Amino acid sequence: MGRRVAASDRVEASSVTRMPQGRDFNDLFLFAQVVIHNGYSSASRTLGVPKSRLSRRIAALEERLGSRLVQRSSRTFAVTAAGQIFLQHCLAMIAAADAAELAVAQTQARPRGLVRVSCTISMAQSILGPILPAFLKQNPEVNVSLVSTNRAVNLVEEGFDVALFIHRTPLQDSSLIVRAIGTSPQVLVASPRLFDDVPRPRSPEDLKGVPTLSMNYGFPTDDWSLFRGTESYTAVIAEPRFIAENLLILKDAALGGVGVARLPKTICREAVSDGRLEIVLPDWSMPPHEIHACYPSRKGVSPAVRAFVEFVAKEIGDRLSRL
Repeated sequence: MGRRVAASDRVEASSVTRMPQGRDFNDLFLFAQVVIHNGYSSASRTLGVPKSRLSRRIAALEERLGSRLVQRSSRTFAVTAAGQIFLQHCLAMIAAADAAELAVAQTQARPRGLVRVSCTISMAQSILGPILPAFLKQNPEVNVSLVSTNRAVNLVEEGFDVALFIHRTPLQDSSLIVRAIGTSPQVLVASPRLFDDVPRPRSPEDLKGVPTLSMNYGFPTDDWSLFRGTESYTAVIAEPRFIAENLLILKDAALGGVGVARLPKTICREAVSDGRLEIVLPDWSMPPHEIHACYPSRKGVSPAVRAFVEFVAKEIGDRLSRL
């Protein structure tokens, strides 16, 4: 004989049964579509759902919520303040549902298609360019379109799938995922030939009497922060001898003995190793620059984009850790 169901059990089971029946998530979708299409008639034509049914479902939703969501008449349609708030949650629910379905589909999908990438010119030349062939070999069905630019890009408006930022803070946008990839060590370097003509700096203050190179295009000065233990110093570089937006061009200028440059170790490591460049003020260090990968999340992340980000994060992270 089965266990008798107590009265308290029957009440609890009845309550659990009634909750889903009273809350139809399809009504949230229908409400969002009515608002998006600015009325019942337009939403009815788009969805292929009778206008009368839409009206009944929204009315039932308002009754359950105990709040008016839309004001409608034969001539006007307007969303109330409560309706505007409710709409944002409905849209979030729809986006989450789309992302959930896409996430399941991606577990059985392999990377394929085009990945549009943006990064700075120097990063494209010194970091990303050398590792891209390996990624393309590992993912034969993925194509990459790389745009190298030093200007700030809008991922969504310009159609990029991924943007790599270095030092610059990525745009604050709730529809974007920002992933930290690593930190790029920075050093002050110069050609030994430079110090045939000017004294070699022995302290940060001595930088005032040395020609300098800057990437701070459009500004008359640049600031270099230096640290040694608990000491800190900010060198204000006034009227740099040469300014360029491309770090590789600054490296060439430093190799030519034009002045002292702040460069990532990834760019100047080989030249320092073979003596063509030397580290200036080796007892002092500079703050590293952070590298981020930024990509849209509104519709989920495709397998190709996910594969690209994972590959870049590992390869760049490994390279930076060896510096």
